[in-house]
Amino acid sequence: IAASGDTVGQQIGALAGIYSDRAFWALAPLLAATAGTHIAYQTLWAGPWFSDVAGLDRAGVASHLFAMAAAFLFGILFSGVVADFFVRRGANVLSVMFGFSLVYIAGQVLFVLPVPYLLQVVGWMIFGMCGQVAILAYPWLSSYFGVKLSGRANTAMNLLIFMTAFLVQSAVGWIIDLYPRPANGGYPAEAFTAAFGLFLAIQLAALVWYLARWRVFY
Repeated sequence: IAASGDTVGQQIGALAGIYSDRAFWALAPLLAATAGTHIAYQTLWAGPWFSDVAGLDRAGVASHLFAMAAAFLFGILFSGVVADFFVRRGANVLSVMFGFSLVYIAGQVLFVLPVPYLLQVVGWMIFGMCGQVAILAYPWLSSYFGVKLSGRANTAMNLLIFMTAFLVQSAVGWIIDLYPRPANGGYPAEAFTAAFGLFLAIQLAALVWYLARWRVFY
């Protein structure tokens, strides 16, 4: 892809080139689905789940959300260390990102299935820790599109991620509103299971999409 110029037309042309690139769209659904879902849940729907499904009081909800935030910070640092370890030994950074994505999706399975509450909490901590492993793909994007387009390529991906986060936030609300509320307020557990299960399935589909196109990255 040719480097973009400074005029508005050239900038639009560069973005059009990014958004029409086959490798970009082989990667984008997985990154948007996983990172977008993480943003949507951690910023909006995790708290109601701990309150309505787990039955925690306000202090309990706050402590669990704080633990998820701490797991997120640890995960950002830890994933970078792990990626650097494997890349130095010849691995592709996208392979490391894919491995973390598998762990992240497995964590969501734990709080969708009717497993003991302790395992569900473990799932939420894994979710918090691995939710933004999509950032591991950004160095690859920069390398693929080149120095002059790297910023725009990363911004193009960020735009998709945040649009997905907004859509997931809204869609979860639409889904759980389909279920009658219990007398004590809040939302029923099956409503969260249905909504979270749907977006778990979407992430799995994005994973399959990525796997079916992995050859474009090598």
